[in-house]
Amino acid sequence: MKLVYIDPLFATKSDFQSKSGSTSYSDKVISSEFLENLRERTIYLREILSEDGGIYLHLDLKKGHSIKIIMDEILGDSNFQNEIIWQRLSARSDSKTYNHIHDVIHFYTKTQNFDFHTQYSEYSEEYIRKFYRYKDDDGRCFSIGDLTARGSNSKTTEYDIIFCSYGSEIA
Repeated sequence: MKLVYIDPLFATKSDFQSKSGSTSYSDKVISSEFLENLRERTIYLREILSEDGGIYLHLDLKKGHSIKIIMDEILGDSNFQNEIIWQRLSARSDSKTYNHIHDVIHFYTKTQNFDFHTQYSEYSEEYIRKFYRYKDDDGRCFSIGDLTARGSNSKTTEYDIIFCSYGSEIA
């Protein structure tokens, strides 16, 4: 198996209902049971994962840190590739503290020899007009960006010129 995506229940100790009011599923599991169940699944998934495969594990803020320790143990902390933040579009208004506005997805691989295909999408013309306002002599638009860090002790400023070749001039 080359790719695994796990989105387990989050051990919320709650029952969830459908829009009609009937029980959809129950998540009334205690923390230790949840962690052990996920540990056992991860061991199994490591065994069936191809050498160049990856596992994405979707969690919330309550269990993400605990599961990361387990995943580090089973897959090796050197095979932890990234923590992806999945930000929600809106927060709840019933919170008595800071709202929980994101989940995490831990990305692990079985080995360091894994496949990763970067995804690109084209910029919209509105984006290009806003951020790539300069043009070279050939009509290609570009942006000038400061490569020095804020608060840097450097007295010089370096620039990165990014060309956005869009096939035609942007008016």
